[in-house]
Amino acid sequence: MSENNGNAIPEAEFVRIIRVDNVAEDGEVFAFSATEAECAALAERMGLLTLNSLQADVTASPLLSRRQQRGPYKGLHLHVAVKADVVQSCVVTLEPVTSAVSTGFEVDFLPKGADPADVIGTGPTLAETAGGKKADTVEDWLQESENDEMDFDAEEADPPELMKGGVIEIGELIAENLSLALDPYPRSAGAEMEKTTAGDDGEEGAARNNPFAVLASLKKE
Repeated sequence: MSENNGNAIPEAEFVRIIRVDNVAEDGEVFAFSATEAECAALAERMGLLTLNSLQADVTASPLLSRRQQRGPYKGLHLHVAVKADVVQSCVVTLEPVTSAVSTGFEVDFLPKGADPADVIGTGPTLAETAGGKKADTVEDWLQESENDEMDFDAEEADPPELMKGGVIEIGELIAENLSLALDPYPRSAGAEMEKTTAGDDGEEGAARNNPFAVLASLKKE
């Protein structure tokens, strides 16, 4: 835990750093995996019984200035593939449910003060806010987009993130996207079997399990 004005701030469970200077002009691939301690911390955070493994392969590509086709880089575009082996509790029987989770996402990181319209890969639309106004810097664009409650297509890349001092912390985004990819209602094989069997009874079974049908039959008696 770290301190901020006397208040305890929880440390991030999974931190992975990418330095822009370490990315070649033709891109770079980084492979990150969680340690046993990190897996345990992430499992507690996500309500898992166990996180057996977490692997993320990150392909980093430079975002170059339109005015200067070759470096210095104005930012990075990241394509991230995430794989994990998780154990959750069955929502019916509470038995352990093991599953392999696979997900991915893309995101741009831009430096503070960057002109969105000048960065190759973001396109001219990034220079406009939801209200159609011209944004001078990426911070302006993000702030205006937040104020205008701009919607982003879930199938497109995430909105850009700010890069600090030529350094990117990608671990938290990996953890967040893994959490979103988890099955919200995991069921064990036995629970699925019971569900299928109960459904075979058709209307008769539905009526038998309907509390209003039960009350109606009691009144008839």
